[in-house]
Amino acid sequence: MAKKPPSYLYGDNITLRVCTGVDLFQNPVWREYPVEHVNLQASTGTVVTAANTDASRRSLMFVDSVYSAPQLDWFRLKRESENAGQRMQVIQGDEVYTVEAIDCIKDEYRRLDHWEVELV
Repeated sequence: MAKKPPSYLYGDNITLRVCTGVDLFQNPVWREYPVEHVNLQASTGTVVTAANTDASRRSLMFVDSVYSAPQLDWFRLKRESENAGQRMQVIQGDEVYTVEAIDCIKDEYRRLDHWEVELV
């Protein structure tokens, strides 16, 4: 679990794309949710395999239970999108990320504090 950023760092706005099914031509159909006041931290990692070494773009996005809007059920949306055959996508500007994993982080009183969304 990464340390939660302070409130003034939640200045990024994204569009969340959730696949809801396929159309007549088997193309994915997306529903989009604008999400405001998130913290997107981009990074580049190196993956070493037996065959090759690859550089990959990985990011971590914090979605706060108070600052970010609207409040979405990220687990339900992820499940819905994957059941429809596609992973969720996060769009910020010209960058398109794919949601790899979602963690629900709770505070000391076991209430939702924030979501941590791993992006590729």
